[in-house]
Amino acid sequence: MNLDSSVKAIIVGLLLSFAVGCAHFVEQQVLYPGGDNLVIEGVNESELLKIYHLQKRTLSSKQHLPFYFGDAETLTSDYVPPTLDLTFTYTDAPEGIDPVRKYHLELEPSVNKTIRAKGIVILLHSYSTNAQSVLFDSIALQLQGYHTAIVDLLGHGTAQDQPVSFGQADVRRLHRLVTKLKRQYQLPIILYGKSYGASIAAQYIESYGNIARFIAVAPMTDFTPAALRMAKSSHSFITSFVSDQWLQDTFEEVLINHQTSSRRLSTPRVLLRQPEKSLPPTLIVIGSLDKISDSDQLKRLENIDRIQIETLDNRGHIEMMIYDNHINSVIEDWLKNSVVDKQLMTAPQEKDQQGR
Repeated sequence: MNLDSSVKAIIVGLLLSFAVGCAHFVEQQVLYPGGDNLVIEGVNESELLKIYHLQKRTLSSKQHLPFYFGDAETLTSDYVPPTLDLTFTYTDAPEGIDPVRKYHLELEPSVNKTIRAKGIVILLHSYSTNAQSVLFDSIALQLQGYHTAIVDLLGHGTAQDQPVSFGQADVRRLHRLVTKLKRQYQLPIILYGKSYGASIAAQYIESYGNIARFIAVAPMTDFTPAALRMAKSSHSFITSFVSDQWLQDTFEEVLINHQTSSRRLSTPRVLLRQPEKSLPPTLIVIGSLDKISDSDQLKRLENIDRIQIETLDNRGHIEMMIYDNHINSVIEDWLKNSVVDKQLMTAPQEKDQQGR
């Protein structure tokens, strides 16, 4: 072997090692996003639970499942809800769109202390966040008269020691929580999912079908385009060495290795796979500038009577994660006015014992 061929062999070896290393790095980032980037600083856990009127609970079993529970029936007029004031800057705002926008949330204290809770809302957060990202959503729903429960999805927050499931493992964990809360409180269950959390909620409905209502905020459509945007944003230096196509192929390979695909995770596609009569009354809230929630896919849901779609002007995907007065008003009005099957409101039935 001459010198030139030796050098070429070394270069090829280095490139292969780099490619393998990059693929492993990408896979680990996909499977273990953590969610540590959303941590409220300046307060300890007990103070945080008091501010958002939550209790820390755990389902006891072989695999413990910690969650936060908000008891709407114990709210009193003495409770002062937290307020939100947030300024958002859109770095690549389209022409004619104000790049700087302000969001505000101011909730009214509880008035009626004696009425029984209307139901239980289980909140599922977005990908690469954690339970703390839906705390404002939770207290707003408590003040509307609903108990709330918040759980970290696998690969996130308190569950980041396990890999992201993309569906079935989280669905099974969620079913344990639904079963426990339904048995304990004898109240209808409402699923509330943001982005990736909406996909998990939709897959749960597909598997068990025992949900009274479903609220999807900026529901994730195809996972791979969303993951590509996130990777290029959070790891710009590393991703600059590889092509977008390579990244997309790597994301898809990770999904295939976990017996799923980007298309199968799409929230609207999950809903469309089911008979219309099996769907609960569903509210989908989307932003007009959202590039993660594919509007073409969501439009296919417009003709389903049980589904109502509300579009908020001039909001991208990240902005849809902000719970402000506008989103609160849309959700509150829908919860008051949506028609619900009385059987689901009293004794929801599962599709079958296997969840299919």
